[in-house]
Amino acid sequence: MDDWQQQQAELRQQQEQLLRERERQQQRQEQDRRYRQEIDREERLRSQDVDAHRHTETQWWFSRWRQRWGAGRGSIRSRRQR
Repeated sequence: MDDWQQQQAELRQQQEQLLRERERQQQRQEQDRRYRQEIDREERLRSQDVDAHRHTETQWWFSRWRQRWGAGRGSIRSRRQR
């Protein structure tokens, strides 16, 4: 009977240790997931910033081009008729 109780106690200890390890592993996975999400979010924002900058650059270039070359090619009315 004493041996059986000791075996049960050891089994319980093993199970508790396994549970603790599993919880630690889950916490680590959750931290990793959050970290990855944060990095993804930052990269997305950075790429959006780059896209916005590129867009304003092309807009600026096109407006300069229109000022220089777009004018003098006939009036707006004649362009619409084409």
